[in-house]
Amino acid sequence: MAAGHFNEHPMPLAANPRLFIARADLRGAHLAADPDAPASRSLRPGELRLRIEQFALTSNNVTYAGLGDEMKYWQFFPAADAALGCLPVWGFATVVESQAEGVVEGRRVWGFLPAGTHLVAQAARVTPAGFSDAAAHRQGLAAVYNRYVFCDADPGWTPELEGLQAVLRPLFTTAFLIDDFLADHAFFGARQVLLSSASSKTALATAFCLGLRRGTPGAPAIVGLTSAGNAEFTRSLGCYDAVHLYDEVPALAPGTATVYVDFAGSSAVRLGVHGHFGQALKYSSAIGGTHWSEQGSDSALPGPRPTVFLGSAQAARRAGPPPEGWGRAALEQRVAQARRAFVDRVGTATPPWVKIVHAQGGEALLNAWNALLDGRADARTGLMFSLGDPSLAAEGTGPALEARRVRSAPATDFITRAPRDLAGWMALFKPETLPVLASTADALDELRLNEDAVDAHMLTDVIASDPLMTLKVLAHLARLRRGREGSEAETVTAALLMLGIPPFFRAFETLHTVEDRLADRPEALEGFAAVLRRARRAARFAIGFAVHRMDNDAPVIHEAALLHDFAELLLWLRAPDLAAEIARRQQADSTLRSAAVQRELLNIELLELEHALMKAWRLPTLLVDFTDDHAKAVGPQMRNVQLAIRVARHSTLGWDNAALPDDIQDISELLNLGPEPTARLLQEIDAD
Repeated sequence: MAAGHFNEHPMPLAANPRLFIARADLRGAHLAADPDAPASRSLRPGELRLRIEQFALTSNNVTYAGLGDEMKYWQFFPAADAALGCLPVWGFATVVESQAEGVVEGRRVWGFLPAGTHLVAQAARVTPAGFSDAAAHRQGLAAVYNRYVFCDADPGWTPELEGLQAVLRPLFTTAFLIDDFLADHAFFGARQVLLSSASSKTALATAFCLGLRRGTPGAPAIVGLTSAGNAEFTRSLGCYDAVHLYDEVPALAPGTATVYVDFAGSSAVRLGVHGHFGQALKYSSAIGGTHWSEQGSDSALPGPRPTVFLGSAQAARRAGPPPEGWGRAALEQRVAQARRAFVDRVGTATPPWVKIVHAQGGEALLNAWNALLDGRADARTGLMFSLGDPSLAAEGTGPALEARRVRSAPATDFITRAPRDLAGWMALFKPETLPVLASTADALDELRLNEDAVDAHMLTDVIASDPLMTLKVLAHLARLRRGREGSEAETVTAALLMLGIPPFFRAFETLHTVEDRLADRPEALEGFAAVLRRARRAARFAIGFAVHRMDNDAPVIHEAALLHDFAELLLWLRAPDLAAEIARRQQADSTLRSAAVQRELLNIELLELEHALMKAWRLPTLLVDFTDDHAKAVGPQMRNVQLAIRVARHSTLGWDNAALPDDIQDISELLNLGPEPTARLLQEIDAD
């Protein structure tokens, strides 16, 4: 099965299928009607229905199935036929029906789901961050699997990286806890840690965490075991100090004190490792079962008896009080910090460690499941699936589109009361969660289909008229380069050249759109569109002036004008009622100053918010300076931006505004032109 070519001949299926697997034979997989779909059952009080939009499929899921009875994974989503199991997966879903207090329809969640189209959950312990499923069959199961997190309240959620999150986040927590467990026991005195199935994503994440300890006292060497087909890829990543094939174990130094971390679950490999190292094997940890068909008895193994690693036990220890524990908040912070470093490494590597591939439909899922069981899955590929109506999840042309924008439910997180201060406003916005224009998302999808032929200038042509996408790109690069020396990328083109084309497409794999967010608020969409039109006109005037002045920083001046009013765009996206009230008051009284009405209704001025966000997101210094209307020293470049903003605002409704003669006089002085040629130039720029 080639990556990206899954669903060329889709089979006819029920509108809402779910994957069922024979518990006694993992190859016995089939699709049938999802028992939690609306047509299958109605909701009872306290319940809610999730529509599963997309989920990841990795070797972790093979482990869940292989250990389904022993570790109770089949119990999370029991099938009516006890001989069958519903495969657990990690993914994203939307609340489409709710009879649960505190859980409203339309909210997007992250959590443990069945490989299907729907899940009915019994909501409990509802907080602003999420809820737990308290269904009777889930009692006594690990709490981490029963918890569902609201995406808009999750600091670890990045819409553009949902694919990487779904593929890497669950396994990274396990990897972090494995590393911490071994370090907590001083690596049992071992000089090396040997990891089987070294190309698997959980093993790579574990090796990454272990590698963060390089250079510290007692840090062991990190050695991978893998198959011949994955050896070159595994060595290329730089996570391991050495990588060997499974049949090369007898060539390893037998007296080296070793810890064996077994992700493969192969009895033959385990016997080979135990037999070779004998008493030099200090500890043997059983993690997964990627080689599910080769599992066997451990009764006759030399050396220490393999111990199943219980991540929940290590997590509980670290979430406890000192001296053994760090507290739950500190544990979550440490995991999140390490995970961000890992995702950054994965997302920026060339060639990529993980390429997210989206597929739609039941046949694609069955093919991918069999490929995982057979060990035929590409180690570089992260698979994302959707079994529901593709118009509700990913959209695109053709069966093999590798990344598509996700169609989101209309937003429900609007605020109607202003935060008390600037810090409260800043907390509402992160560059990662900003939506973009639908035209931008669609154009990038088209370019993505022919990624090898795309260059930075082609991408710039798409991004340059979208202020929110411009912000996302500049902020993303600033985050990646945090703490590094070197010049700033002052334009989108420069940022794309630094990022590289494949990393750009991976970083912005999933894009949510303004049009989806405001689908139920047409007045807000029109208000947003009005500000966008003004910003685009200002950008055209700004670059027109800059070109006339032969300014070398014309592209930065263009971006500064485009972004000058982005805080007003954000206001329409998050607080449309407040934005509409400001517009209403200014329309009723043309002498009312923007700053005054903003401070009255918002407790801040939007320019304050804009500059605070630009600095917090580490946008280029020159860009920040050019948009500072309160700067003490105003040079010609800043004047260029300010006059472009002024003339765009005053000419919004036509060229008969009483303020325009003064604008034309000031522009003529900037350009060293007479007033009449300046007026003609403005008309020419506006007509382009």
